[in-house]
Amino acid sequence: MKLTVLGSNGWFPANGQLTASYILEYKGTLIVIDAGTGIANFNLHTDILEKYDTVHVILSHYHFDHSVGIVYFNRWMTDKHLCFYFPAGKYYQSGAIGFENAIFAKGYNSGSLKGLAKRVSVSEYDENGFTINRIKIKTLALKHSNPSFALNFDDKFLYCTDTPTDEKVLRENSGCALIAHECWSKTDISGGRHTDFESLSAVLNKIGYAGKILLIHKNPDLSANDYKEMIQNCQDIAVAMDNDVIKI
Repeated sequence: MKLTVLGSNGWFPANGQLTASYILEYKGTLIVIDAGTGIANFNLHTDILEKYDTVHVILSHYHFDHSVGIVYFNRWMTDKHLCFYFPAGKYYQSGAIGFENAIFAKGYNSGSLKGLAKRVSVSEYDENGFTINRIKIKTLALKHSNPSFALNFDDKFLYCTDTPTDEKVLRENSGCALIAHECWSKTDISGGRHTDFESLSAVLNKIGYAGKILLIHKNPDLSANDYKEMIQNCQDIAVAMDNDVIKI
């Protein structure tokens, strides 16, 4: 299992870092997790795309820092099969259809979801999870303006973004070798809407988590040095940077 960081920021691109998007290669399958502006970094990873005829794209939620890069896909996917997995309409108004109508609104965008690739398929998921090519994906609704979904891949890797620290979620997924978890600040500056490093560290220590942590969805108002200071003297915690490659 290999994770390539395309975009590690939340909210907006800053400090040379684009917004949320990740490539997961596993069991002969290419999965793109979230599709923020980081999709532009596919220009640096065309060697990965060349190995696959099908690209699976999972959105954790519809906010634009996680989804706007979908409009860039036809730059690289014209000969691919694109399979989209979107949160169901019961969590977000109209679900996939509402999102498509918004991001490809006539008069504002000349493209279409179906025009992004040679073949495009769309499905919605809920809290029951789903499977891609023998990869079991557990989905956990997190506390957000509308739910952001944590994604657990075969109990090996957990992707968890746009949420306050949730002890229950972290405890239930503590068997994962890597947890990619958002970290918005050192202390809580969001009123409990996002994860701060102090609360995340406290919960990880409490549950005795023994794997590795990758801090993602970085605050664009913070510098690389700010994050470096956060994790000083912390073993097995790293800060995601665009185009990092992590073996799981």
